[in-house]
Amino acid sequence: MNRIVSPRQLIIVAALCVAACVQAAVPPAEKILPDDTLVMLTVPNMAKTREITKKSPMTQMWNDTAMKPFREKFMAKLREELVGPLERELGIKLDDYVNLAQGQLTLALTANGWDGGKGQKPGVLLLLDARDKQGDLEKALKDFRKKWTDSGKTVRIEKVRELEFMALTLTTNDIPNALRRLLPGPSNVRELGDEEEKPSEDDGKMQIIIGQVESLFIVGNEVKPIDRIVGQLTGGSAPVLADVAQFQSCQPVFFREAQSFGWVNAKVLVEALTKISEKKEKASEAAPDPFASIRPERILSAAGLSGLRNAAFAYHDSPEGPMIQFSLGVPESERKGLLKILAGEAKETTPPPFVPADAVKFGRWRVDAQKSWSTLTTSLNDISPTIMGMMDYFLNTANEAGKVKDEKFDLRRQIIGNLTDDFISYQKKPRGTEPADVAQPPTLTLIGAKNAEEMASALKLTFGALSRGGKTPEEREFLGRKIYTVTTLAGPQLDPTVPKLRKLLLSYSGGYVLVSTDEAMLEEYLRAGESQGKPLRETTGLLDAAAKVTGPGTSLFGYENQVETQRAAFEMMKKAFAADTNAPVSGMTPVSESFGMALPEASLKDWFDYSLLPPFDEIAKYYNFTVYGGSANVDGLTLKLFLPVPPGLKKETK
Repeated sequence: MNRIVSPRQLIIVAALCVAACVQAAVPPAEKILPDDTLVMLTVPNMAKTREITKKSPMTQMWNDTAMKPFREKFMAKLREELVGPLERELGIKLDDYVNLAQGQLTLALTANGWDGGKGQKPGVLLLLDARDKQGDLEKALKDFRKKWTDSGKTVRIEKVRELEFMALTLTTNDIPNALRRLLPGPSNVRELGDEEEKPSEDDGKMQIIIGQVESLFIVGNEVKPIDRIVGQLTGGSAPVLADVAQFQSCQPVFFREAQSFGWVNAKVLVEALTKISEKKEKASEAAPDPFASIRPERILSAAGLSGLRNAAFAYHDSPEGPMIQFSLGVPESERKGLLKILAGEAKETTPPPFVPADAVKFGRWRVDAQKSWSTLTTSLNDISPTIMGMMDYFLNTANEAGKVKDEKFDLRRQIIGNLTDDFISYQKKPRGTEPADVAQPPTLTLIGAKNAEEMASALKLTFGALSRGGKTPEEREFLGRKIYTVTTLAGPQLDPTVPKLRKLLLSYSGGYVLVSTDEAMLEEYLRAGESQGKPLRETTGLLDAAAKVTGPGTSLFGYENQVETQRAAFEMMKKAFAADTNAPVSGMTPVSESFGMALPEASLKDWFDYSLLPPFDEIAKYYNFTVYGGSANVDGLTLKLFLPVPPGLKKETK
């Protein structure tokens, strides 16, 4: 007899199915990482993050038809010299593996018993959730195991809570040639017959443990951290990262609904580094070096890092634009040294009315210079009395040199004692497109002073006494103010036989000492009272954006008009590479070079042909201004960076 299923029973069955699905889902990283996690970085939802990235201004610019010549040449070289060879060597399609990342992608470093001593090493973990591509993940692992064994290499099976994981021993020879060419430094080569400094059996070897728990792909270097991950996924209840108080303090504020975030257990790391340093100090107590007292643990303590509990970062996306936040968890009562100085003073930080609208960069920091100087000298003395003695010697020498010109000169009183709590700097567009023009755009720095005229005069004497050859500073009148011009050494002196000099201009106005290397900009500021133009603070959207990064406790604010700064960078790159196709442009070379990596058998021209970049106006709509703000409260320090969506893109999406 057929039994009729009631609506109530259907609801119960549906609820059980939903519950089963929820239970099968991989928990977020903080719910499965062990409580001894030192560092973690996670993207909770890779599928969602990919969609957000596709809509970002930079991705839209990359895909713009105006970028097609540059993009196609770069992508062709990438496929030809890196992706293609790598896929042939590994016998895979990289896109197949990239698409496996659907849920979380997490990197983590766990203590694993390590506390700075020998005998234990931290555990490294990589977690990747394939979600509905679990079958594809299983197939990929089977294919990998077959190719590994077919090549004559062994696979050791490691049982982790009854689940089989592959344990592989890798050497540098296992690194594909396509990747090896990118790695910095020469390979280890020994001549035949050279018996000195024989490497140990473990030199150049590393263990990799690979496995899968349902849809989660797990890679690690030690069994214990993996065992704890598997335990959480199979019903275990050991303490996890989410239970750690330092992590909990960040979670509701920074991590909730973040597209990516990271966290560092700074307290444990600083303690471990201190222990390592103390061991080294005991091993070298007999050293007669006068700087032997400068130990890392003293630097950590004097800088205030011994009071640091955690560090965190989070990336949030919104229709208005992305927000990036950084935080240092250091209680107010435990702040000292650098962290105490960085906290600054909670005062007005927005652009004053005298900062013009054509400023492309602006920064203002409110910090009590008198308290900061006292903190700095105390910290230096804690690190090493020798260093503090050297600073005192330098200040006394400069003071005596100044007295030669003015017997009433007192460096500490007239300069240090005159400082207040306001430091402002703003920059304008470069006056040309030559690399030298872009590298040194017109910039004006304003230093808050109790007696600005006295402080400017004292700085003139100090720079004059310490300048090359003791050349007397030039002095002239301008609108009732004095402008001092002193000659100083500029930047690194790579060739001491041909010293690189620059002129530094000093003046004063109101409660500020003015410092600039651009005469026209300095004079423009001094005559600002004659014809006040539109101020920066009236820039459309600036104050609304500023409100997102400032608030109670704010001591730092900054602004950058990326339309103009990137315009100058684009033009400089195009001009420099047109003149010399292989010439590196400072600050504009590929990211790989910043890490000591070499482009595989290719010149910069082959990969990054900046001559193919379009006129900047064709892609200017993808840029806007950015703002940042730094603040402090009783729990720690925070830096926020907000990138408003460019107005041109907003119009197109309506």
